[in-house]
Amino acid sequence: MSALSLPLSEAEFAVIDVETTGLEPDWGHRVCEVAVVVWRGGREVDSFWSLVNPHRSIEPSAALINRLTDEMLRDAPPMETILPHLRKMLAGRVLVAYNASFDVGFLRQEYRQVGEELPPFRIIDVMALAKRLLPQLGRYPLVRVVEAFGLSFATSHRAMADVEATSAVFLRFLDQLSAHGITTVEELEAITRPSSPFAESLRRDKIELLRKAIAGGQRVHLIYRARDQALSERDVTPLEIRTYAGRAQLIGYCHLRQAERTFTVDLIQDIHLIDA
Repeated sequence: MSALSLPLSEAEFAVIDVETTGLEPDWGHRVCEVAVVVWRGGREVDSFWSLVNPHRSIEPSAALINRLTDEMLRDAPPMETILPHLRKMLAGRVLVAYNASFDVGFLRQEYRQVGEELPPFRIIDVMALAKRLLPQLGRYPLVRVVEAFGLSFATSHRAMADVEATSAVFLRFLDQLSAHGITTVEELEAITRPSSPFAESLRRDKIELLRKAIAGGQRVHLIYRARDQALSERDVTPLEIRTYAGRAQLIGYCHLRQAERTFTVDLIQDIHLIDA
């Protein structure tokens, strides 16, 4: 089974956060704290935390946010000492972070400092999930999303506190998504990935045809790719089109299963109207 088609309940997610000496890795800013918690099936299976000696001073603007000082970091291990353990923590796991481009950008630069390239991880940005699943918020600092779930965590811009808050929000999102039939890493990744114009055009064509079928009370013939990648053909009477997490879903009566079913429009490989 590929990592993409792995069920969410079996995948291992490494939730990571880094605190830094400034905002721009290309300007020489470095990681000064890192935390990782690994989750599998909703249970914590591993964790790691460390301060990091960045071999440079913290920018005053960064220190105001993370409240770390040069004195606190002076005796901490350097990244080259931490990296072997961090590498093992992340290997084979799906990387999860809040505003992931920030953390991944710094990780990439730290790997390059020791002459390595960051492996091609599968990356889930929890902020992107929040924008899809909580559009009513409008703004998406981590603390605001935490509060939207009625949770209370010390989102203090320290690495482990932010990992714990991100983990709690991420697990809530996984519960919601699973309840709506999104159960694999591939489907989860697709929610956070911008759609191409071509894919959007295909989706609109499918939805237009389905709406026509609903209006005319007609059946449609589908070729559908299930979550296990298997293709099936079936006749369906479309009943409703709805959107969840930015994904169009067809609710219809499946004449193959003789029951009402939910189909993700993006997984419909081919569709045509059946003449009445």
